[in-house]
Amino acid sequence: MSLEIDLLKTFLAVVDTGSFTRAAKHSFRTQSAISMQMKRLEEHSGQPLFRKEGRDLVLTEAGKVLVGYARRIMLLHDEAAVRLQQGWADQPIRLGCPSDYMDMICPSLIQALRQQIPQVGIQIITANSPDLRPLLDQGELELAVLTRLPDTDEGHVLLHDEGVWLVADHFDPAAHKHLPLALYEPSCKFHTAARDGLEKQGRAYEVICTASSPTLLATLVRNGQAISAMARCSAPEDLLLSPQALDLPPLPSTDIVLATGAMPHPLLGARQLQQLLTTFQQRISTRG
Repeated sequence: MSLEIDLLKTFLAVVDTGSFTRAAKHSFRTQSAISMQMKRLEEHSGQPLFRKEGRDLVLTEAGKVLVGYARRIMLLHDEAAVRLQQGWADQPIRLGCPSDYMDMICPSLIQALRQQIPQVGIQIITANSPDLRPLLDQGELELAVLTRLPDTDEGHVLLHDEGVWLVADHFDPAAHKHLPLALYEPSCKFHTAARDGLEKQGRAYEVICTASSPTLLATLVRNGQAISAMARCSAPEDLLLSPQALDLPPLPSTDIVLATGAMPHPLLGARQLQQLLTTFQQRISTRG
Protein backbone atom coordinates (compact mmCIF):
# COMPACT_ATOMS: atom_id res chain seq x y z
CA MET A 1 0.00 0.00 0.00
CA SER A 2 1.33 3.43 -0.98
CA LEU A 3 0.10 6.36 1.14
CA GLU A 4 1.56 9.35 -0.65
CA ILE A 5 1.71 12.62 1.31
CA ASP A 6 -0.07 14.51 -1.46
CA LEU A 7 -2.96 12.03 -1.49
CA LEU A 8 -3.29 12.13 2.30
CA LYS A 9 -3.22 15.93 2.27
CA THR A 10 -6.04 16.02 -0.30
CA PHE A 11 -7.96 13.38 1.65
CA LEU A 12 -7.84 15.52 4.80
CA ALA A 13 -8.83 18.60 2.79
CA VAL A 14 -11.97 16.77 1.63
CA VAL A 15 -12.74 15.66 5.18
CA ASP A 16 -12.18 19.10 6.71
CA THR A 17 -14.06 21.11 4.07
CA GLY A 18 -16.85 18.58 3.57
CA SER A 19 -16.76 18.52 -0.23
CA PHE A 20 -14.63 17.86 -3.30
CA THR A 21 -15.49 21.36 -4.53
CA ARG A 22 -14.00 23.27 -1.58
CA ALA A 23 -11.09 20.83 -1.32
CA ALA A 24 -10.32 21.65 -4.97
CA LYS A 25 -10.25 25.37 -4.15
CA HIS A 26 -7.97 24.76 -1.18
CA SER A 27 -5.47 22.81 -3.24
CA PHE A 28 -5.79 24.94 -6.39
CA ARG A 29 -6.85 21.90 -8.41
CA THR A 30 -9.93 21.06 -10.38
CA GLN A 31 -12.71 19.03 -8.81
CA SER A 32 -12.02 16.21 -11.29
CA ALA A 33 -8.37 16.15 -10.16
CA ILE A 34 -9.50 15.81 -6.54
CA SER A 35 -11.85 12.98 -7.51
CA MET A 36 -9.05 11.18 -9.34
CA GLN A 37 -6.74 11.55 -6.34
CA MET A 38 -9.36 10.07 -4.03
CA LYS A 39 -9.94 7.25 -6.48
CA ARG A 40 -6.19 6.52 -6.44
CA LEU A 41 -6.15 6.55 -2.64
CA GLU A 42 -9.11 4.16 -2.53
CA GLU A 43 -7.31 1.88 -4.99
CA HIS A 44 -4.22 1.93 -2.79
CA SER A 45 -6.25 1.22 0.34
CA GLY A 46 -8.35 -1.46 -1.36
CA GLN A 47 -11.69 -0.16 -0.14
CA PRO A 48 -13.97 2.89 -0.44
CA LEU A 49 -13.25 5.82 1.87
CA PHE A 50 -16.37 7.93 1.20
CA ARG A 51 -20.05 7.30 0.59
CA LYS A 52 -22.99 9.56 -0.23
CA GLU A 53 -25.86 10.18 2.18
CA GLY A 54 -28.30 12.28 0.21
CA ARG A 55 -26.28 15.34 -0.82
CA ASP A 56 -23.70 14.85 1.93
CA LEU A 57 -20.32 13.15 1.61
CA VAL A 58 -19.52 11.00 4.65
CA LEU A 59 -16.67 8.71 5.63
CA THR A 60 -16.91 4.94 5.50
CA GLU A 61 -15.52 2.91 8.41
CA ALA A 62 -12.25 2.54 6.47
CA GLY A 63 -12.21 6.29 5.90
CA LYS A 64 -12.65 6.95 9.62
CA VAL A 65 -9.68 4.68 10.37
CA LEU A 66 -7.52 6.38 7.76
CA VAL A 67 -8.30 9.89 9.07
CA GLY A 68 -6.48 9.19 12.34
CA TYR A 69 -3.39 7.80 10.63
CA ALA A 70 -3.40 10.56 8.00
CA ARG A 71 -3.44 13.28 10.65
CA ARG A 72 -0.52 11.67 12.50
CA ILE A 73 1.49 11.30 9.30
CA MET A 74 0.82 14.96 8.43
CA LEU A 75 1.85 15.99 11.95
CA LEU A 76 5.31 14.50 11.42
CA HIS A 77 5.52 15.86 7.88
CA ASP A 78 4.63 19.39 9.00
CA GLU A 79 6.94 19.21 12.01
CA ALA A 80 9.86 18.45 9.71
CA ALA A 81 8.82 21.28 7.37
CA VAL A 82 8.59 23.76 10.26
CA ARG A 83 12.10 22.88 11.45
CA LEU A 84 13.40 23.64 7.97
CA GLN A 85 11.46 26.89 7.53
CA GLN A 86 12.30 28.96 10.61
CA GLY A 87 13.00 31.98 8.40
CA TRP A 88 9.25 32.67 8.03
CA ALA A 89 8.95 34.49 11.37
CA ASP A 90 8.52 37.85 9.60
CA GLN A 91 5.34 36.69 7.84
CA PRO A 92 2.25 37.36 10.03
CA ILE A 93 -0.52 34.85 10.49
CA ARG A 94 -3.64 36.24 8.83
CA LEU A 95 -6.68 35.37 10.94
CA GLY A 96 -10.22 36.06 9.73
CA CYS A 97 -13.07 36.47 12.21
CA PRO A 98 -16.68 37.73 12.07
CA SER A 99 -17.22 40.82 14.21
CA ASP A 100 -19.77 39.04 16.42
CA TYR A 101 -17.13 36.52 17.57
CA MET A 102 -14.34 39.07 17.93
CA ASP A 103 -14.61 39.86 21.66
CA MET A 104 -15.24 36.31 22.88
CA ILE A 105 -13.00 34.27 20.58
CA CYS A 106 -10.13 36.42 19.33
CA PRO A 107 -8.39 37.42 22.59
CA SER A 108 -8.03 33.82 23.75
CA LEU A 109 -7.10 32.66 20.25
CA ILE A 110 -4.41 35.34 19.93
CA GLN A 111 -3.00 34.38 23.33
CA ALA A 112 -2.91 30.73 22.30
CA LEU A 113 -1.22 31.58 18.99
CA ARG A 114 1.40 33.70 20.73
CA GLN A 115 2.08 30.86 23.13
CA GLN A 116 2.68 28.41 20.28
CA ILE A 117 4.70 30.68 17.97
CA PRO A 118 5.63 33.85 19.89
CA GLN A 119 7.96 35.08 17.14
CA VAL A 120 5.12 35.58 14.64
CA GLY A 121 2.73 38.53 14.49
CA ILE A 122 -1.02 38.20 13.89
CA GLN A 123 -3.13 40.20 11.43
CA ILE A 124 -6.92 40.19 12.00
CA ILE A 125 -9.31 40.49 9.05
CA THR A 126 -12.97 41.06 9.90
CA ALA A 127 -15.70 39.66 7.64
CA ASN A 128 -18.72 37.35 7.78
CA SER A 129 -18.24 33.60 7.49
CA PRO A 130 -19.47 33.38 3.84
CA ASP A 131 -16.94 36.07 2.87
CA LEU A 132 -14.07 34.46 4.78
CA ARG A 133 -14.36 31.05 3.10
CA PRO A 134 -13.24 32.29 -0.35
CA LEU A 135 -10.27 34.04 1.29
CA LEU A 136 -9.26 30.74 2.88
CA ASP A 137 -9.70 28.91 -0.42
CA GLN A 138 -7.64 31.52 -2.29
CA GLY A 139 -4.76 31.40 0.20
CA GLU A 140 -5.36 34.95 1.45
CA LEU A 141 -5.95 33.77 5.03
CA GLU A 142 -4.12 31.13 7.05
CA LEU A 143 -6.92 30.74 9.64
CA ALA A 144 -10.52 31.83 10.07
CA VAL A 145 -13.15 31.62 12.79
CA LEU A 146 -16.40 30.51 11.14
CA THR A 147 -19.94 29.47 11.88
CA ARG A 148 -19.84 25.86 10.74
CA LEU A 149 -21.90 25.01 7.67
CA PRO A 150 -24.87 22.72 8.47
CA ASP A 151 -24.31 18.96 8.18
CA THR A 152 -20.54 19.24 7.62
CA ASP A 153 -17.34 18.56 9.57
CA GLU A 154 -15.92 21.92 8.53
CA GLY A 155 -12.98 23.13 10.60
CA HIS A 156 -12.07 22.36 14.20
CA VAL A 157 -14.67 23.08 16.88
CA LEU A 158 -13.79 26.00 19.15
CA LEU A 159 -17.13 26.39 20.86
CA HIS A 160 -20.59 24.83 20.87
CA ASP A 161 -23.01 27.71 21.23
CA GLU A 162 -26.73 28.49 21.09
CA GLY A 163 -28.85 31.27 19.71
CA VAL A 164 -30.44 33.71 22.17
CA TRP A 165 -32.89 36.60 22.01
CA LEU A 166 -31.81 40.04 23.20
CA VAL A 167 -34.53 42.20 24.76
CA ALA A 168 -34.30 45.20 27.06
CA ASP A 169 -36.17 45.00 30.38
CA HIS A 170 -38.27 48.06 29.49
CA PHE A 171 -39.18 46.86 25.98
CA ASP A 172 -42.96 46.79 25.48
CA PRO A 173 -44.04 44.69 22.48
CA ALA A 174 -47.59 46.05 22.77
CA ALA A 175 -46.27 49.49 21.83
CA HIS A 176 -45.31 48.22 18.37
CA LYS A 177 -47.71 47.19 15.62
CA HIS A 178 -44.92 45.09 14.13
CA LEU A 179 -42.21 43.53 16.30
CA PRO A 180 -39.04 45.54 15.47
CA LEU A 181 -35.94 43.47 14.74
CA ALA A 182 -32.29 44.53 14.54
CA LEU A 183 -30.33 41.62 13.07
CA TYR A 184 -27.05 40.61 11.54
CA GLU A 185 -26.93 40.38 7.75
CA PRO A 186 -29.16 37.82 5.95
CA SER A 187 -26.19 35.42 5.66
CA CYS A 188 -26.24 35.03 9.46
CA LYS A 189 -27.84 31.83 10.72
CA PHE A 190 -29.78 33.67 13.41
CA HIS A 191 -31.15 36.28 11.00
CA THR A 192 -32.86 33.51 9.05
CA ALA A 193 -33.89 31.54 12.14
CA ALA A 194 -35.46 34.57 13.85
CA ARG A 195 -37.53 35.55 10.82
CA ASP A 196 -38.55 31.97 9.98
CA GLY A 197 -39.59 31.34 13.58
CA LEU A 198 -41.72 34.47 13.78
CA GLU A 199 -43.35 33.75 10.43
CA LYS A 200 -44.28 30.24 11.60
CA GLN A 201 -45.87 31.82 14.66
CA GLY A 202 -47.79 34.18 12.39
CA ARG A 203 -46.35 37.22 14.17
CA ALA A 204 -45.95 40.50 12.32
CA TYR A 205 -42.45 41.95 12.41
CA GLU A 206 -40.26 44.43 10.60
CA VAL A 207 -36.47 44.42 10.24
CA ILE A 208 -35.55 48.00 11.10
CA CYS A 209 -31.80 47.46 10.77
CA THR A 210 -29.25 44.91 9.60
CA ALA A 211 -25.62 45.34 10.62
CA SER A 212 -22.39 43.44 11.15
CA SER A 213 -21.68 45.28 14.42
CA PRO A 214 -22.77 43.50 17.61
CA THR A 215 -22.21 46.78 19.49
CA LEU A 216 -24.76 48.61 17.32
CA LEU A 217 -27.32 45.81 17.59
CA ALA A 218 -26.94 45.72 21.39
CA THR A 219 -27.32 49.51 21.60
CA LEU A 220 -30.55 49.43 19.58
CA VAL A 221 -31.88 46.73 21.88
CA ARG A 222 -30.74 48.54 25.02
CA ASN A 223 -32.51 51.68 23.82
CA GLY A 224 -35.75 49.72 23.39
CA GLN A 225 -35.79 50.36 19.64
CA ALA A 226 -35.72 46.67 18.68
CA ILE A 227 -35.03 43.13 19.79
CA SER A 228 -32.29 40.98 18.31
CA ALA A 229 -31.00 37.41 17.95
CA MET A 230 -27.41 36.22 18.05
CA ALA A 231 -25.03 33.61 19.46
CA ARG A 232 -24.85 33.54 23.25
CA CYS A 233 -21.09 34.22 23.18
CA SER A 234 -21.79 37.58 21.50
CA ALA A 235 -24.69 38.61 23.73
CA PRO A 236 -24.46 41.12 26.62
CA GLU A 237 -25.67 39.47 29.82
CA ASP A 238 -28.04 42.32 30.70
CA LEU A 239 -30.05 41.80 27.50
CA LEU A 240 -30.52 38.02 27.60
CA LEU A 241 -34.15 36.94 27.74
CA SER A 242 -35.87 33.61 27.90
CA PRO A 243 -37.90 33.05 24.70
CA GLN A 244 -40.91 32.17 26.86
CA ALA A 245 -41.00 35.71 28.30
CA LEU A 246 -42.34 37.16 25.02
CA ASP A 247 -43.41 33.85 23.49
CA LEU A 248 -40.52 34.11 21.01
CA PRO A 249 -39.56 31.10 18.87
CA PRO A 250 -36.54 29.03 19.94
CA LEU A 251 -33.27 29.65 18.10
CA PRO A 252 -30.89 26.94 16.87
CA SER A 253 -27.54 25.93 18.30
CA THR A 254 -24.35 26.39 16.31
CA ASP A 255 -20.72 25.30 16.17
CA ILE A 256 -18.02 27.96 16.00
CA VAL A 257 -14.96 26.48 14.32
CA LEU A 258 -11.40 27.31 13.32
CA ALA A 259 -10.75 26.58 9.65
CA THR A 260 -7.37 26.48 7.92
CA GLY A 261 -6.53 28.02 4.56
CA ALA A 262 -5.32 26.51 1.33
CA MET A 263 -1.81 27.79 2.04
CA PRO A 264 -1.08 27.31 5.77
CA HIS A 265 1.56 29.42 7.48
CA PRO A 266 4.88 27.52 7.34
CA LEU A 267 5.34 27.82 11.11
CA LEU A 268 1.81 26.66 11.91
CA GLY A 269 1.89 22.97 11.09
CA ALA A 270 -0.57 20.28 12.15
CA ARG A 271 1.11 19.73 15.53
CA GLN A 272 1.14 23.45 16.32
CA LEU A 273 -2.52 23.68 15.27
CA GLN A 274 -3.43 20.79 17.55
CA GLN A 275 -1.63 22.44 20.47
CA LEU A 276 -3.27 25.76 19.62
CA LEU A 277 -6.75 24.23 19.86
CA THR A 278 -5.92 22.56 23.19
CA THR A 279 -4.57 25.82 24.64
CA PHE A 280 -7.62 27.75 23.40
CA GLN A 281 -10.03 25.27 25.00
CA GLN A 282 -8.16 25.54 28.29
CA ARG A 283 -8.39 29.35 28.23
CA ILE A 284 -12.09 29.34 27.35
CA SER A 285 -12.93 26.83 30.09
CA THR A 286 -11.00 28.97 32.61
CA ARG A 287 -12.95 32.09 31.54
CA GLY A 288 -16.22 30.19 31.78
